Amino acid sequence: MNTGTTKPKGIGIAAILTMLLLIGSISVAGASGDDYSAENFYVDEDTAWMHADVYLTEWIADETPGLEDWDGAKVQKGAVTVYDIHGTKLFYEFTVTSDGKAIGGMEIAASKVLGSSLRRVILSPPMDRETAAQKAIEVAEKEYPDYKIQSTKSVCYSYPKEGVMVTLAKPGDKEEQTVIVDPYTSSMVPLKEPEMEGEPGVWSIYDRLSAEERADRVERWSNAAKFVADHSVNDNPDKGGRGSKTLSVPKHAQLLPWYCAPATGQMISDYYGFSHSQSYIAGCMGTTITGTTMQGQLDYYQDDINKSNSDDDYNPTWNEAVSEINADRPLMSGVDGHARCCRGWKDTGGNHLYINDPWPWLIGDIYWEGWDAVLHTDYIYVK
Repeated sequence: MNTGTTKPKGIGIAAILTMLLLIGSISVAGASGDDYSAENFYVDEDTAWMHADVYLTEWIADETPGLEDWDGAKVQKGAVTVYDIHGTKLFYEFTVTSDGKAIGGMEIAASKVLGSSLRRVILSPPMDRETAAQKAIEVAEKEYPDYKIQSTKSVCYSYPKEGVMVTLAKPGDKEEQTVIVDPYTSSMVPLKEPEMEGEPGVWSIYDRLSAEERADRVERWSNAAKFVADHSVNDNPDKGGRGSKTLSVPKHAQLLPWYCAPATGQMISDYYGFSHSQSYIAGCMGTTITGTTMQGQLDYYQDDINKSNSDDDYNPTWNEAVSEINADRPLMSGVDGHARCCRGWKDTGGNHLYINDPWPWLIGDIYWEGWDAVLHTDYIYVK
C-alpha cells in the first residue's frame, strides 16, 4: 500500500509543529521503562481530535462506502471520553456533523497501547449520553435506595456495547457499589465475562493484552500517527495505492438482547437469497437467553442454507477476512459475547473491516472498525 504524498515545497513552522504534535512520542519506552500500562501511554484529546480530523478528510476523499453523503462533514471538538470497566480511558468519541446536524461518530484510541488510533467510523448519530446517564441513575437508585450517586461514566463494557457505569455510596459508610447499566435494555449488566455469543457480561480489552502485545501496539500507533502527520500537511489527499472491497449485505437489528447470532445469520442468509425470520434461525441454532454456541451457528449455515463447507476459526486474521470478502462471501465476525456480520475491508491508514452490527437491539448499527479496535475471537466462514 502506498500512502506516500508529495510534500509542498514550503512547509511552515506551524505545519511542522502540527506534525510533531500528531506523532507525539514514538518511543516504546513507558514512563517506568517496562511498564506498558494504558495510563502511561494516554493520548490527549487535542491530539485525538487532529487524528479524527485527518482520517475523516482522507476517508471522504477516498470515497469510502457509507460516507457518500459526508462531503463537507466536520469533526466536532469536545469528545465524550469512554472508559473500560475498570475506569481506564478507552477511547474518545467525536461527533461528526453536516450542516449542523449529527450524522456519525469517530472513535479514537485514548491510549497508544490499543494500537492504531482510529477505532471506529460510525455511520449513525451518537448515543444520547445525557438520557443514558439519567436512565442508569434511575436503575441504580431503584436497586440501591439507601445509597447516593457518587459518579457516572460512559463505559464500553463488552465491545462494542456501551453503557453507563454508576458508583454509589451509603451515607456515613465507606462502602461503595458500582453497577453498569445498558441504556437500551434499561437493566444492570452482570459483572462477569460472557461465555457465548449473545450472553450478557463485561470485559475489557486491556485485560487481554500482554506486555509484548502492548509494545507492538504502541509501535502500530506510531505508524498511524506518521500517516496522520504526513497527510495533515497535504492539501490534496492521496486517493491512490489503497485497496478496499465491500459487499451489499442488508442490516438486521437483533429482535431480542440475546439474538446477535440469529440476526447475523439473517443478514448472511438474506445475502444468499433466503427469507428466514430471526425466530426461525434461533430455533435452528438452538439459541437460548444465554446466547448461541458456535456449533449451533454452524448447524444453521450448513444445514438450513445449504452452505455445507461452512467452518469456524478460533484464530482469525485480517488476511482471512480479506480473502472471504474478495471471494464475495460475508462472514460472521465474533468478539467476546457478540456476533456481527463482516461485509467489507479497507486499508486507508491501517486495516479496517466493514461491520453490520445487530446491536443495539431493535436498532442495529453499521461502522468501519479498525482491526486493532478489538481482539477477534472467532470467524464463521459461510461457504
